[in-house]
Amino acid sequence: MKKEILRLENASWRCKANASLKKISMSLYEGELLSIMGLSSSGIDILPKILSGEVMIGEGKLYLNGTPVSSASVSRFQQEHHIYCLNASCALFPEFSIAENFTAIRKISPASFFLNRKKAYSHTQYYLDFAGLPLDASMPAGRITEAQAHLVQIMKFVSQGAKIIILDRIATLYSAQDFSALLHLIRRLKQVSFIYIGTQPDLMAELSDRILVLRGGYAAGVIHHDLYNGNLLFSMMTKRQPKKMAFSARLHPGRDTVLRINALPVGKSRLSCCVHGGEILGIADYTGSLSKLEQMLFPPRRSAEDILWVDGRGAGSLKKAVSLGLSFVNGASASHSYINSFTLPENLSFQLLGKSPFNVKKRVSEHIYHSCIGSFSDAELKSRGQSFDLKTLLFRCLYSRPSAMIINHITALLDPLQSEELLSIVRRIASEGIGILFISPEISHCYSLCSRILCPTRRMGYVEIDPAAVSYQELLDFICLQHSEKTAALGAYLV
Repeated sequence: MKKEILRLENASWRCKANASLKKISMSLYEGELLSIMGLSSSGIDILPKILSGEVMIGEGKLYLNGTPVSSASVSRFQQEHHIYCLNASCALFPEFSIAENFTAIRKISPASFFLNRKKAYSHTQYYLDFAGLPLDASMPAGRITEAQAHLVQIMKFVSQGAKIIILDRIATLYSAQDFSALLHLIRRLKQVSFIYIGTQPDLMAELSDRILVLRGGYAAGVIHHDLYNGNLLFSMMTKRQPKKMAFSARLHPGRDTVLRINALPVGKSRLSCCVHGGEILGIADYTGSLSKLEQMLFPPRRSAEDILWVDGRGAGSLKKAVSLGLSFVNGASASHSYINSFTLPENLSFQLLGKSPFNVKKRVSEHIYHSCIGSFSDAELKSRGQSFDLKTLLFRCLYSRPSAMIINHITALLDPLQSEELLSIVRRIASEGIGILFISPEISHCYSLCSRILCPTRRMGYVEIDPAAVSYQELLDFICLQHSEKTAALGAYLV
């Protein structure tokens, strides 16, 4: 029987500004991958802080190796108990090499800020090779991907003697290959226990040894690996079954082409597509290749007029594209587009191309404003989190009366209920005659929302699939086939 290394008993925590925890009990065993899943209001934000020693428990007890512990400073807690937390705020210094990031020592004189460089390089390279990372320890950290940076940081924790590593919502923008690399490393580190924090079903949850489900601050139950089911997990998180959309709800394309992309280089293939007025064209971006489509469309020092067309006219720059009637919403950069010092009406109507922020309140459309207010819950209006920012950006786009929109990865950081609300807004926008290019790694969202879906393949580029003629399972089987030569487990992420 595996040794229990962490136990939380009847833990409660309450704060007026945040969701509370109510008598949560859990255990973690040596070498186990435990997932903790829940909506944003379930207490999922505070639990990893308690487990890593950042926040003290209001009530209850935390045991490590059978001994009760109390929270000290975060650094002291981590050093004494070998518990480390990796979240979105953890980042490598892009100007430093990987070895310098790996072996940097704090709180010492600048002259000895790093260990012996030769020794640091060989030390770091050993751990990079163990993790299967095709990286040189001397290369700048700014040149590696986010997923690779996470693996580097995990190996840094391991080199410091980590016994428990908490992965706090780090995989929201991961591709299937990124998930595979992370899981491969976790399975190799048999002496380290992992706690994965997530807000929606994914490959990490499906392949975990156990899943603890939080709902409303309570523990809704535990799902064991051999009993995993995506619908069961969703039901436990939301207390209801997933909403299934009928085929008749899909919007069919109109006659006019409002957006065209011509031979855009994407990896080794090229993307060509056209979007009609009132249509939602989906791209199943399960590889994450299009998460930064805006930068790909408008690369520096090169015109994109032959690549992007809006209402039949070439758009060689972002400013030109917007002036022709194209709007962009990217979920990964939503927090950078919402201005906290502005009121909600000002954020709704504020335009980035020369519109004065001092007069926007007078010009804001009453129809858009009231529609937007109606789509927000009272909790969102008070907290103004990621879901609030994205809804604001979607309705802001309507103010400029666009003919086409590119909506990119807007549900990546949201829980299932918030995602459903945003998808209903997207459908409402398309019903006004606006053509939408909808890019998402969530296959179910593309299938339920779009009239056509483009799927990347290894040999044929992007293949168009008609959801009305193909079942959801057939679509998943087709996508799994694209990765069958690499690993049979990758398709599980797409369910």
